[in-house]
Amino acid sequence: HENYDLNSAEYLHQSRKNWLMSRYKSLQKIDEYEEVIDDKTIISKIYSGVVEDQVYIYHVSTVEFKKQKYLIDFLAIVDEIYYDIYKEDIKEILRNIKYKN
Repeated sequence: HENYDLNSAEYLHQSRKNWLMSRYKSLQKIDEYEEVIDDKTIISKIYSGVVEDQVYIYHVSTVEFKKQKYLIDFLAIVDEIYYDIYKEDIKEILRNIKYKN
């Protein structure tokens, strides 16, 4: 997203949460964090929800490049039994996202 306003990251998070709540049973937030790396801010909210008796983890994030005024919307969906294996990989992917002209 280019030329976003100050509320855009929260709007994207709320939109994702509403979308998840409309589709998945017993959605609940299990974690959240914010990380600032140079001019990049990563905001992540992690939810769990049930689909056909299977629990999934939904890693919802925004990556904001303040100087370039660019905002990335990110969603990773992982089977609960694999989330601990891939959790750090997802964080590394977010940390390594770069802005290129």
